[in-house]
Amino acid sequence: MVRKGGAFISFVSFLLGIVFLFIVFSVINPGEIIASLRKITVGQFMALVALRLLLWTLGAIKWRIILEFYQYSVSFWKLYLFKLASFAVEYFTQVTVVGGQVTGVVLLRGERVPTRVGVAVMVVDSVTTSFVTMTVSFVATTAFLLTRFSNGPVTTLVLLTFLILLLFLLAFLFALRIEPSIKEKKKVSFWERTALALRDLVLAFSDFFKNNKRGVGVLLAVSLLGHAGVLLEIFLILLFLGNVVGILEPAIIETGYTFAFLTPISQALGTAEAAGAYTLSLLGYSAALGVGLTLILRVRHLLVGFLGIGVLIVYGVVKFPFKTKGERYFFMVK
Repeated sequence: MVRKGGAFISFVSFLLGIVFLFIVFSVINPGEIIASLRKITVGQFMALVALRLLLWTLGAIKWRIILEFYQYSVSFWKLYLFKLASFAVEYFTQVTVVGGQVTGVVLLRGERVPTRVGVAVMVVDSVTTSFVTMTVSFVATTAFLLTRFSNGPVTTLVLLTFLILLLFLLAFLFALRIEPSIKEKKKVSFWERTALALRDLVLAFSDFFKNNKRGVGVLLAVSLLGHAGVLLEIFLILLFLGNVVGILEPAIIETGYTFAFLTPISQALGTAEAAGAYTLSLLGYSAALGVGLTLILRVRHLLVGFLGIGVLIVYGVVKFPFKTKGERYFFMVK
């Protein structure tokens, strides 16, 4: 029943994405989009794929740093494959990052890493990555706002970014204040169980931040390098499409994509195209260029996602339909 419900939600999410995509193409002339896409060569596109595969090594490095703190060792090559698998799952489902994190935990458990440690790896990685992403987005949008502070939509974007940062902080502080005594109660409400689970989750990885300051610094540096690589991708695509932009523009565009992928739409279908069109228009470029940029990123994402699935199947890390040690998961964990 749960599987049928998950499949139904995925189907509805995909349909909503198709609707959003049709709306975007009804507003923007497809001919302009095609004209911009013709400017990029096959060689340039493959260079973008190679750059993305290179950037995934940073993700494997982060996982290895966290695992070493908890005194567990997994080969770098397997961590790289697991990172690709996590990306594939989170990209092909409507649950975004959550699906990838669950996949990572299951794969690490297959390497004798306890679930608690696996969850800690995913959460520490997500916290540091999100912190860097939100900080860069906040700085970029604030800088852009200072140059165009009469622009209402940008003001809204800054406020939304700040709100997300505030919610992260409040959730963290709330989790630490939950009393473990509720475990002794005969009847525990759903909200109490959720709060306790959140507290246990925070405590599972908080020792990493408390007792491994050097590791935290390295993780933040690697995350910042990875984010710089993402901005470089956007810069290169726009360059290949005949547009030279500054340092600020890719950060603004990436901020728009970040909000698009927070929507419960599979692959941010339609919403990412809308975000690309909107942010490029804000920056003074054509909306068609924004959609073209998004489509190039989407094709690259699809190729890398399928590579992640294919490599894992070929090397036997997981077997179709994604079975590992008796546990079955395919985009949604049982």
